[in-house]
Amino acid sequence: MNESVKYFLPSLIRGVYRFDERLSRIKTDEEARNFLETKLRFIPEQYTNIVRKVIDLEAINFPNAIENKLISFNSPQFNTQNKHRYQQYFSSYDYFSNQVEPNEGELNYLEAEFVRIIISPILSTEGLLQFKPQTPISSYITDFTLEASKKYVFEVDGFGKFATRDSLNRFLERQNILIQNGWTVLRYSYSDIMENTERTRKQIHSILQSDDQIRPFLLKHEPHQRHQINFGIFENIPTTDAKKSEIDILDFVNNFFLVQDLCVNQFIIKQCGEDTPVFIEDCLPYPFPLVALALTDLYLFLRDIERLFAVDFELPAITLIYQYFDPYFISLLHPAIKVQSQKDQASDTIKVTPETLLTSPSPSSTPPLVHCDINT
Repeated sequence: MNESVKYFLPSLIRGVYRFDERLSRIKTDEEARNFLETKLRFIPEQYTNIVRKVIDLEAINFPNAIENKLISFNSPQFNTQNKHRYQQYFSSYDYFSNQVEPNEGELNYLEAEFVRIIISPILSTEGLLQFKPQTPISSYITDFTLEASKKYVFEVDGFGKFATRDSLNRFLERQNILIQNGWTVLRYSYSDIMENTERTRKQIHSILQSDDQIRPFLLKHEPHQRHQINFGIFENIPTTDAKKSEIDILDFVNNFFLVQDLCVNQFIIKQCGEDTPVFIEDCLPYPFPLVALALTDLYLFLRDIERLFAVDFELPAITLIYQYFDPYFISLLHPAIKVQSQKDQASDTIKVTPETLLTSPSPSSTPPLVHCDINT
């Protein structure tokens, strides 16, 4: 298998997850509707038509409280108290006085977002008081510290940190000194904070949960429940199918591409080439075979990349297990993808569930150099 396939994921090239950064700036029902309609266009039309068969998008009603629902999206507890917590935190420190309301043009914006969408949703007001910004340690200023049973340093790393050899040497020296002084150092990139928010939030929650002194200050909730949110926009749509009423446009689109990311990074590149089939079971809560459709889109996309750059990704054949597969979908699938309703007892089957999508590793965003012969 050609591992360079992971650098050509549609989610990366199309900017699927980064588009969600606009959520926090939505103020009106019209903006919310435009956001979701644009989000849906990330998926090819033949697949969005399937969603339209399942639910009448024209019947969507956006409540007047859409702004609060969108703000609360960034909080695992999904309530507006989160905004009050982080604004109170920012007001307590001169360093963050410019971030009481999001100020993207300032140098401390990424640090503020780390507090706003990662830390304040999992720490109570009392817990945030222990989360100190700009703490001096030895001759260095750290982004954040938290002292409990262990001593934690949280570092937010922007782009271009290792532009030179000297910058790398200084970084390693700083890291070693912090560790020598008894600190556990946790580092998070722009992608960790802005694109893989839930995964980062879950990781930090898990780390702090194991600390006896900070555990009482963790909010009482599971730190990842985004797949259950529907913004309240489908509440008034009549349907006889329980699954239909649970469908959320934002999650549908993101899950479509998360399936592709997951299958490439964890399943496909680990196979031994085109002759080694992959068996995948679709366990997602949709009344249509999302995994089969997502992988068909992925294969068609990658075939175009192969022709453009004269590469061979050695994509394996895939057998999808989906219990209620409608023959209507057969005509939509890529030739390398087939579907069956029963498991093959002799083969190892990989299950794709909402949980595996949430915990899958984030895709790499740094492509290799690829030779392109313009004469082919």
